Amino acid sequence: MGFITKDGLKQLLNYKYKPGEYTMLDNLMNIYWEACVKLIPKWVAPNVLTFIGWMLVIASYANMLRYDYTFKKILPDSAFFFASFCIFAYSTLDAIDGKQAKRTKSGSPLGQLFDHGCDSFSLAFFVLGICQATLLEKDDIFLIFIVSQIAFYTSNWA
Repeated sequence: MGFITKDGLKQLLNYKYKPGEYTMLDNLMNIYWEACVKLIPKWVAPNVLTFIGWMLVIASYANMLRYDYTFKKILPDSAFFFASFCIFAYSTLDAIDGKQAKRTKSGSPLGQLFDHGCDSFSLAFFVLGICQATLLEKDDIFLIFIVSQIAFYTSNWA
């Protein structure tokens, strides 16, 4: 069987996701998220919501690149309004994809992996957007990028 032992395979097959506790903000936003998920038809797969949110993150940064890819120019306010809309929509879709999975009884470890993978990939665009907004130097951008990636991965390690 290679690298996987019988015990390891048994643990993998018996894996069950245990989410963390809600924060006070989660409890407040949950009212909004519950209302949003009821607007989604049951035939929409949770991974579709995740993918749409991920595409919005990419679209928000692509819009910034349209104005400047050197991190030297001040962007128009419309770029930041669009980015804030996309990030809010992304966070909403990211919050309701799990609720949609429970609602349709279609949750899976692969869906969780896809969700967390998209979150991980999105972080890079969030950081680049912040660096674009603050006109940081390239050495500072690199440092912030590395620190944010380390923080994200260590917080999701367990």
